[in-house]
Order: sequence, then structure tokens, then C-alpha cells
Amino acid sequence: MNIVLFGMPLSGKTTIGREMAKNLSIKHIDLDKKIEDSYGDNIYNIFLNLGEKKFREIEHDCLEAIKITNPHILSVGGGAANKLNFSIIHSYSNRVWLDCPLSIIFNRFNISKEKRPLLYNTNNLMTRLEELYDSRKIFFNDLSNVKINRASLDGHEVAKEIILKINELN
Repeated sequence: MNIVLFGMPLSGKTTIGREMAKNLSIKHIDLDKKIEDSYGDNIYNIFLNLGEKKFREIEHDCLEAIKITNPHILSVGGGAANKLNFSIIHSYSNRVWLDCPLSIIFNRFNISKEKRPLLYNTNNLMTRLEELYDSRKIFFNDLSNVKINRASLDGHEVAKEIILKINELN
């Protein structure tokens, strides 16, 4: 079983991916962590020093290197669900969009803002979140075969709901 989780920054992809991997006894891969390990620096610094375009190339190369034949759950950064990576992500039989209300993301931001390069230097965080969401939702929608609304569910409940929905699909 292979599952890819995507959605906006701070929608809970890594946390839920870990929970699901534990419940299903399979490996969890966090693409951002793989990038950091491969590149030897954190995401924020890669963005800062090389820019978004180069980061997306690095991200694509790391994503391409993951072997889909081995069962795993993959959490990808919100920007990874793009035209460059569409066919790779679409090759996963279970593609889950964690659709989290922007108000919740906004409230989570202060906890981990140093890890969110596309949100860090902005004068109006909510406007920036809305712009990102508007630019990404078409990819999220086209890629997903499971959509989960994160409005009222905690990570444990979300993991259970995803597994249930995936079992219904298969």
C-alpha cells in the first residue's frame, strides 16, 4: 500500500503520516526531511539561499528517487503538488488531500513559522494563505482521490478516517 498526503502548509501532513504509518505498520517518508538530509540544510535555508525555483528542482529530484514499489506513506510539502510532480504523485494509488481551513492554519503559524519559508516574510499572512490556496487547490483537487476536511478532526481521528476511506476505495 502506498499513500501520499498533500495539502497546505500546517495542514498536518507529517503528523498524520506518522500516525497512519504506525497504525498500518509501514514506513513513513517526509519529503521535506528527505530533502534536508540529502542537501544537508533545512528547508528555510535552502529557500533563502537558492530560491524557490532551485528548491522545487531539488524537491522533484528527491521525490523521483523514492521507490513506489515499497509500501509507504509519503508526506509532501504543499508546493510539491505541482505540474512538475503531477505524474509522480498521481502514480500513487492513494492520494490524500488534507483540506484544512485557512483560519486553523493561520492559528498554527506562530508555532512553526521559521520552518515555513513561503509564509515567513509577508505583511498579511491571511492574504498570503489565500493566494497560496487559490494557486494550489486545482492541483490538490486534480491529484486527490481522497479529500479530508480537517476542520474538526484531530490527527488521530484524521488518520483513522483516511484509512477507512482508502479501504473503501480498494
